Amino acid sequence: MEFKQKVIIFGSIIGGLILLYIAGLVISNATFGATTVALFPELDAGKINLVTITDKNGSITLKKTGDQWNVVVQGKEFPGDNEEIEQLLKSVTSIKQNRIASQLPDTWTQFEVDPVNAVHTVLSQDENVLIDIYIGKSGSDGISEYVRLNNSDEVIQTADRIVFTSRTREWAAKKFIQEQVAINDLEAISIRSTLAFDETGNLDLAKMGTLTAYTIEHTRTENRSKFTVAGDPSATLSMDAVNQLLYAIYDFRTEDILVNPDQYPINTAMPLATVSLKLKGGINHTLSVVGRAKENNSVLYITDPARPYFYTSMSWSFKKVVPPLSSLIQPKPFIIQQAQ
Repeated sequence: MEFKQKVIIFGSIIGGLILLYIAGLVISNATFGATTVALFPELDAGKINLVTITDKNGSITLKKTGDQWNVVVQGKEFPGDNEEIEQLLKSVTSIKQNRIASQLPDTWTQFEVDPVNAVHTVLSQDENVLIDIYIGKSGSDGISEYVRLNNSDEVIQTADRIVFTSRTREWAAKKFIQEQVAINDLEAISIRSTLAFDETGNLDLAKMGTLTAYTIEHTRTENRSKFTVAGDPSATLSMDAVNQLLYAIYDFRTEDILVNPDQYPINTAMPLATVSLKLKGGINHTLSVVGRAKENNSVLYITDPARPYFYTSMSWSFKKVVPPLSSLIQPKPFIIQQAQ
């Protein structure tokens, strides 16, 4: 057989295999869509007010009181992140079954839907359990999950991924200022800090201790905002820099709750830094750095004196809300004087 004929035959075989592969994908996707069935089609997620999540990290309870979700861990209650928890409810109650992967209890460990390896999640309305499910490992397709309902031997492959854990950082409210703050309500920003940072945003321990302190006052003139430095009316502030600072403060988020703050080097009487917002009506928000991790130059311990909670924060995140005053000053225009 001539070489050219061999190439043609070989190419035809490869082409045929490619077509078969594509056809298989099309059929597979069509079958995937056709066999997808909702596991909880009639469940109203709005009825759920209690969630427990248990996995290798421990156990956590999410409890709804009124419109607010709270995180309960080790018998202590903390504000929860409503948006994240509502998304959890949506992802679990909308689980869709693609296929039954197994009906043998001996395979539970293989799919990680056994009590030891799974994320055991129970959704309830008060004491009435609505969903009791073991969430296992992800499917090899990267877009599905293996799950098992309590009191059932069946291992179900879902149509979507469902990934979460019992870690508090996933469910605690981490935004420093929960409510929206209108610029018209802002009266002043006060910053006091003895922290120092290196170029990467980690704490620079050798330079810490030098005090940076200033207050920016806000007034409205002819329906326009005006920011001035208290005690130095001649200083001209950059509106862009001040707006960036305000955004950093309003959007500041912590990393995680300190469930047992007494186990950490915290000193509320001598904070390392404070960022305070004074609002109309006597409302104040104060972000206080009350300690730092001894073994890690990038971890700070933070609290708001008005709230009995302590959190961790990354130093490079906090650096954005304690800029030096010089970085907020509008540079003076350089004027070239003409020779007389």
